[in-house]
Amino acid sequence: MASHRLAALRDEVGETVHLVLHDGEGLFVALCMDSPQPVRTHVEIGAWSPLHATSSGIAFLATLPDNAVEDVLDKGLPRYTANTPVTREEVWNEVQRVRDRGFAVNPTGWWRPDVFAVAAAITDPDMAPVAAVTISAPASRFTEAKSADLGRRVRALADELTQGLRMQSGASERSLPSAETRV
Repeated sequence: MASHRLAALRDEVGETVHLVLHDGEGLFVALCMDSPQPVRTHVEIGAWSPLHATSSGIAFLATLPDNAVEDVLDKGLPRYTANTPVTREEVWNEVQRVRDRGFAVNPTGWWRPDVFAVAAAITDPDMAPVAAVTISAPASRFTEAKSADLGRRVRALADELTQGLRMQSGASERSLPSAETRV
């Protein structure tokens, strides 16, 4: 189901869409649907990325309890580009933005230069983060309006996949805040 929904989102927005999973220390790409545009971002299946330097990682962190975020921050915040958040304050500011709006926005290439991305976490029936859906594109296509639109779309798909996990596990129906109430 996830691969079909990621492909549909890619077709709707015309940008690369990927699904990342947590590996204990960071995230790795499990599925990637490349943009059909000639200038696009591409992420290899299996590629690893840090939690503090990607929109998917910040979205993941935002669903964790504060003490778990602190544990991640205690492991260090290496710089990957000139724009990587490398202080606790910078990371906490991004985490709070995600908690307020429901999705993460990386407008300036935190992990890879010249790449912008938006992401939203997928949680299991116990509300623990297990994955994230990300849309990425060349930074030259970034606008505030586009990031808001893509953020709403990625949040909606993450909510759909979260609900699918809950239904699969037989968990009781828990109300998810809608993307509209978070934006």
